[in-house]
Parts: sequence; C-alpha cells; structure tokens
Amino acid sequence: MNLQECIKYIKDFLNNNYPNKNLRQQLELFKTYNFAKIGIAEGVHEDSTILAKAIYFVLWHDNLPMLNSWSDMGKNYGGETINTFNSLFQESLEGAKIYISEDDEDFYSKVCKFNDYYLTIGNFMLLPLGKSNGSTLNTRKGSYNFKYKDYADLFLFDLFETSHLDDLKKVNADYFNNLTKEEFFSKNFLMDYYENNHVKIIFNHDFDKVNEIYYPMYWWKKYKNPKEHSNEYKSFALDYINKASCIIKNRANIMMEALYSKIID
Repeated sequence: MNLQECIKYIKDFLNNNYPNKNLRQQLELFKTYNFAKIGIAEGVHEDSTILAKAIYFVLWHDNLPMLNSWSDMGKNYGGETINTFNSLFQESLEGAKIYISEDDEDFYSKVCKFNDYYLTIGNFMLLPLGKSNGSTLNTRKGSYNFKYKDYADLFLFDLFETSHLDDLKKVNADYFNNLTKEEFFSKNFLMDYYENNHVKIIFNHDFDKVNEIYYPMYWWKKYKNPKEHSNEYKSFALDYINKASCIIKNRANIMMEALYSKIID
C-alpha cells in the first residue's frame, strides 16, 4: 500500500467500527481497541496486522530511516509489543494462578483488564530486523534464552546504556547511525523510559547489588514453592500493571494526536 491507501485503510476501519463519530472521537475510542481479533483472523501477531502496519507507515514513513515504502516494513522492520503480559502471567493465567488464589477476584479482574489493554496501539512499535547470531532485536528482547524476559525497560537500558546489544546495533547501523539516543525515544514515543539523557528502569526487578545486574525471571519458574511468595508476586504484578498501563495510555494519546494530524482531511 502507498501512503494514501494506508490512510484510507485506517479511515475505513474507524468508520466501520465507530460509525456516527467524528475523527477525534473515533481515535479516542480506538486507543483501547484490542487487536487480538484481527490478529487471529490474519494469522499474525497483533503488532503485525495490516491495520497496525498501516498506522506505523503513516506515523513513521517520514520519521524513521529505511521506511520509504510499505514493503520496507517486512524487509527492514518488524512490529514489537513493548510491555509484556506472558512473562508475568502466561497466556492462560497459569503464571498467576500458582501464586494467587482464583478467589481473589479483584486481582484477577485487574489482570484480565490488562490482558485486553496490552494488545492496544499504544503498546506497539517498530524495531529494525537486522540479525546477529540468528536473532533480531525483537527476538533478543523476548527470547527465553536471553536475560530480558521481554521486559522493555531492561532491554532499552542495555540497548543504550551498555554494550550488551552492540552486535545488533552494528548490523542495524543504517537505523541507529541516523538517530541520536534522544531521537530514538522521542520519535518512537518512548519518553516515559527516558530521563536526563538516560534510560529509566521502570519496574521493580531483582537486582544483584554486588555485580550491579538486574535479574528478571519468568515468575512461574522463579520459586519452587510459589504460594509462599504470593505477596511478593502480587506486589510486583500490580505495580507492573499500573506502570505499564500508564505508559500505554500516555503513548496512545501522543500517537493518536500525531495520527490525527496526518489523516485529517
């Protein structure tokens, strides 16, 4: 699709899903639209649906390097879901159930609400697809074999504050050499992770003070007797939901304002 076709695709979707609303009203409602249904229908991850890619192209075609055409998204970029759900809860919520009784309706209500919310546009971005040792930035962030366990703050911290991801920055030099650190965060609407020229650690991850290393874990593998650590888990989970939800909301507000300015007649 070209730019005008992307704009038409977005507007057709908004008009079909939010009839009798003006564009600002439609985009306000769209901020909480869950992409799961169209992801299933298209057989792709929610952050890689046609609608998501149309929005990416409209927002970033003139703002990011290596994004001159629709085909560049499949060739140079992949969709990424920023704040994880499965690392903490698992898809079936089994990661939560081994810690917290299902009788805790208030807790599970918040978890289920976040399960809907994390698959919204404010939690999606593009990352360049260059590979090093068989992995991309997307897979390095989310892979079981690497230390980030899909937590965005730790991944972004290493991307810009350490040399641990320099191999991937090197193979994606056309991207990173054309953006300053601040531009990466501002152009990708990620300023909640950035303060005073440094990446912020947002969540309460385990920290080895001696070696100064964060140790995130898949919570369902963390303890042999999870029930004994239910308060610790619940505290982390609720803090995570609150902070991640605020980031998603803030980002959606900025993204939809930018989208409005690009597609208004």
